[in-house]
Amino acid sequence: MVHIHISTPYSKEFFEAINLRKQLLDSKIDYRKERRYVTLVAIHNHKLIGTASIQLFTPSVGRIKEIAVLPEHADKNVEVKLIRFAEKYLNNRSKTKSILFGKKAKTSSTAA
Repeated sequence: MVHIHISTPYSKEFFEAINLRKQLLDSKIDYRKERRYVTLVAIHNHKLIGTASIQLFTPSVGRIKEIAVLPEHADKNVEVKLIRFAEKYLNNRSKTKSILFGKKAKTSSTAA
């Protein structure tokens, strides 16, 4: 079973998530900006298998910056679970309708 939650900033899990995105997406990481994002992690059997970051503009408007999932776990619908968690997170922050946006990734194992 895959468990999704928000990582604690600057925790070991937080840096593992950033490194996973960096590795899979070949992204340059700006650590000053990362501390302003909400970092979601997907855990399976006590191992980090996926991550997403949310950039918040207002309490009800956010953008998924990047989603990365280990290719060997792509069949677990981890990307969908991360997006749904992000939607619920925004809905819980606001009493109004929430908006979450992103863009389609180049490969099926990652989304942004």
